[in-house]
Amino acid sequence: MEVIVLFRIISFRQAVYFMCLFAAVSCGCLPQLHKNTFFRGGDVSAMYTPSARHCQMMCTFHPRCLLFSFLPADSTSVTDKRFGCFLKDSVTGMLPRVLRKNAISGHSLKQCGHQIRACHRDIYKGIDMRGVNFNVSKVKSVEECQKRCTNSIHCLFFTYATQAFNNAEYRNNCLLKHSPGGTPTSIKVLANVESGFSLKPCADSEIGCHMDIFQHLAFSDVDVARVIAPDAFVCRTICTYHPNCLFFTFYTNAWKIESQRNVCFLKTSHSGTPSSPTPQENAISGYSLLTCKQTLPEPCHSKIYSEVDFEGEELNVTFVQGANLCQETCTKTIRCQFFTYSLHPEDCRGEKCKCSLRLSSDGSPTKITHGMRASSGYSLRLCRSGDHSACATKANTRIVGGTDSFLGEWPWQVSLQAKLRAQNHLCGGSIIGHQWVLTAAHCFDG
Repeated sequence: MEVIVLFRIISFRQAVYFMCLFAAVSCGCLPQLHKNTFFRGGDVSAMYTPSARHCQMMCTFHPRCLLFSFLPADSTSVTDKRFGCFLKDSVTGMLPRVLRKNAISGHSLKQCGHQIRACHRDIYKGIDMRGVNFNVSKVKSVEECQKRCTNSIHCLFFTYATQAFNNAEYRNNCLLKHSPGGTPTSIKVLANVESGFSLKPCADSEIGCHMDIFQHLAFSDVDVARVIAPDAFVCRTICTYHPNCLFFTFYTNAWKIESQRNVCFLKTSHSGTPSSPTPQENAISGYSLLTCKQTLPEPCHSKIYSEVDFEGEELNVTFVQGANLCQETCTKTIRCQFFTYSLHPEDCRGEKCKCSLRLSSDGSPTKITHGMRASSGYSLRLCRSGDHSACATKANTRIVGGTDSFLGEWPWQVSLQAKLRAQNHLCGGSIIGHQWVLTAAHCFDG
């Protein structure tokens, strides 16, 4: 298919837009979609999605994606490219635009604060989202099918055959599905079917969740991925947003196998639960929070780690005063994923020291080294708490109040745990003030 490169006189507003992209620094949120437009080059990943908005969501949560292009069914005659979602990166933050009929392109929402959501409620009529069918049942409506998917631990998306489906045998069938990447393996136009996604990320699941963190315990079963992380809480957040992670094991820096130190193993099992937990020093395990009936944890990590160096691909080096300002600089630099702020005298110029902005293929450090004269942390670009554009001011927030706990979920802010095979959580408490925890008297019995 022939494509035409667009050349035309641009407005002052568009000129400013392109200048911002060339600077590779965030100029704010760019949520708009561009019709009949395809970004050329810069591909980092490709998948099938049912709509441009879903493609934009996939771009937002991909660590390298800054731009995307989506091909609806009517944009191409090539069957395998229909519903194609192409995730793209660019050193400058921009790519050449080419005219392509009915194609839709746009930008990641990484800098869009409250618009960042993993929840996608849309139902798509007339398409079959294909994957691994692991359960088939008869239901009365597409809403009931979506609810079944939401309450099935392995279900990621579904297809429902309506009462008007041409084959009477398959009418009212609800097919629950999953896939290795969390998105359909293909999407086909098919009359009288409706498809959609699990609403677990919308806090609609009735499964309940385990919020325990198990000290000195390792889970076995099937590894779906492994990433480098500074602590178990970052590991849990990564697990929560991974499509197939149900639970995890994190090995601390004191773990006996050097190559596995600070490694987060994302895991799954056929049953949906760990089959054989094993006592293990310097191992910490826990569960995904995807099935909790409360808002998911933010897909960002705000803590700054002292005496730690995060290694990765060098994006830029600048000199700033303090690790907090280094984190702010990383957040404002749209491609920056994490940073290290050096405190070595040779890396300082007066009160300002070296701030290394870094990135990697999966968004996590390629190596973590402890005992360094440095502080490290992550970009806050995926935080939902505000707009991290160049003009935004970083707010100091504190927690007040809270939300009700649901049946089967964790009601405590503080947990007293012991190394027991049968029981880990012994007692819970609530933080009521500085250095004060409210708990029950039986916590101190014996």
